[in-house]
Amino acid sequence: MANRVALVSCVKQKCGSAAPARDLYVSQLFRGLRRYAETHADNWYILSAEYGVLCPDQIVAPYERTLNAMPKRDRLAWAQKVQQQLLDLLPTDAEVVLLAGQRYRENIEAFLRNRGYSVSVPLQGLQIGKQLQRLKQASKRPERRTAICSAGLERTMDRNAITSLLIEHGQQLFNGPHGFVEFTQIREADELLNDLKGNPHAYVLACVMDRQIKAEKAWIIPFRFAQKLGTFAFSRLTALTLDDVRNLMTKPEPLHRYTDGMSKNFHAAIELIQRKYNGNAAKIWEGEPSSADVVYRFLEFQGVGPKIATMSANILARHFKVRFKDYYSIDVSADVHVRRVFARLGLTDPEDSIEAVIYRARALHPEFPGLFDYPAWETGRNWCRPQTPLCSDCYMKEVCPSRVESGG
Repeated sequence: MANRVALVSCVKQKCGSAAPARDLYVSQLFRGLRRYAETHADNWYILSAEYGVLCPDQIVAPYERTLNAMPKRDRLAWAQKVQQQLLDLLPTDAEVVLLAGQRYRENIEAFLRNRGYSVSVPLQGLQIGKQLQRLKQASKRPERRTAICSAGLERTMDRNAITSLLIEHGQQLFNGPHGFVEFTQIREADELLNDLKGNPHAYVLACVMDRQIKAEKAWIIPFRFAQKLGTFAFSRLTALTLDDVRNLMTKPEPLHRYTDGMSKNFHAAIELIQRKYNGNAAKIWEGEPSSADVVYRFLEFQGVGPKIATMSANILARHFKVRFKDYYSIDVSADVHVRRVFARLGLTDPEDSIEAVIYRARALHPEFPGLFDYPAWETGRNWCRPQTPLCSDCYMKEVCPSRVESGG
């Protein structure tokens, strides 16, 4: 089943200080576009005249640049930059929804179609007033209901039953055996990342790289370094200068969308592991530390924020069975799948912020809020799709208040 990805153009009205991109733009139109993207797509990005393609949680400063006032030559240069960014971000089977005006689409739409992507422009040809009206209707009545809801009936279910079922599935994975974790779908790369005893720094460095690109591309970077160096021994990494790391990151082809910044983060991570952990990254999680200690230690790495820090700790606990003293400080990583599932289960409102979802998880299961992470993500990824959800196949179907019938 294809991934639906929405591309939303930036707008002139912005808040007065740096903010996550999803919150930087404050016009009524952008709020409607954002709500549509979060409701009807698996992932969404912002087309910024200043920065190119932005992830919604990327913190950026306000700016004045707009494509509507740009010369044609500059618009073409912008589009070429965006085209390369999209190739790094879009899954090969993506269905792209363009929520953007003509200036932002002119060199993007045809490019995507020529690359084999399915592209739709649901607001094409509509004036602003009509766009707002269409967006309002879409937010009240998602397409998935008009397509497959047999009676339009919604069930009111006990929140405790919903919470209990999510926790049950989370605990099944948490209490299950330690298995091989597939991060990249490339066996040799995954073997390196799974080797927490011999190469724990590979896992940590992959976590540091996991920003602004597809996860599989980020997690394969340690393996690409190992291929180029002939080893991933930590003693070899400590001999690398920043220029060495930059060359490895960029040649013969770039390994990351932001090669300069991520080269600095990679090199700084090596220095931190050497300085603070004497070259043994496993000391970050050895000895049954508290979950807060582990999250804090990941936050010490340059470029790592709360989302990646809690995700890194959660994977260690959930998949690698690393024991912590407690699990209070491991939050959910509230991506589009988790937010959509929480909203459809009635645990949060569809317009709630990421922070609201995190605090709701804390309230529902304070001893381990991150336990919701994988079952909610799995549900959103496999069954609770933005369009045509597969409710009959979902293990939450008996308690879900938003369940719809397939009609056959």
